[in-house]
Amino acid sequence: MTFPEIQTLAAQGDPEAQARLGEAYLNGNYEQKVDFSQALLWSKKAADQGNSRAKLNLGVMSLNGYQGEFDYRQAKALFEEANNAGEHKAPRYLGIIYERGLGVAQDYVLAAKFYQQGDKYGDVTAQYRLAKLYEQGLGVARDYAKAIALYQKHQHRIDHISAPSFIALGDIYGLGLGVKVNKVEAEKWYRLAIEAGSKEGEIKLNLLNEG
Repeated sequence: MTFPEIQTLAAQGDPEAQARLGEAYLNGNYEQKVDFSQALLWSKKAADQGNSRAKLNLGVMSLNGYQGEFDYRQAKALFEEANNAGEHKAPRYLGIIYERGLGVAQDYVLAAKFYQQGDKYGDVTAQYRLAKLYEQGLGVARDYAKAIALYQKHQHRIDHISAPSFIALGDIYGLGLGVKVNKVEAEKWYRLAIEAGSKEGEIKLNLLNEG
């Protein structure tokens, strides 16, 4: 569907088109300029009709203060509604709220629970955050093998979203975290991070080679 078609359907009151239009203004999709006021306008129209995608995006705006102020309580409520409706990205945001204690008591166990739900959906960010919890032993027993397995799920996706997982794997093998130090393996992952556009990957690789 083209952007003009989405605009037309949104103006006619179609909630899914309104949600997609709001998302386009929120994220700059369809080569549109990011416009939080328009993102809020169209997302609210869709959410008022019960659209869960729009509720998720409104939650993101509340979580990040895109509406002018941070509203963690509202963000949590919106993410819960979106999660109950099956939005695959909702668990990641609920996990972040509990992991960081945003408007709630910090709870790594609950954070892990939501990240595990996101993992089942195949959400890369949820998998990365869950791997970090396993690596650090927060909310779950420390388990480097599980962390490595989660990070490695992203090895066929070479982009900025997967790059942090490659950095983490490089660190694990470079420092010998739960495994034997393996600089060859560490270099492999740092190079993948570089291929994904990570400047940090370049820095880490240089430090590895200097060591």
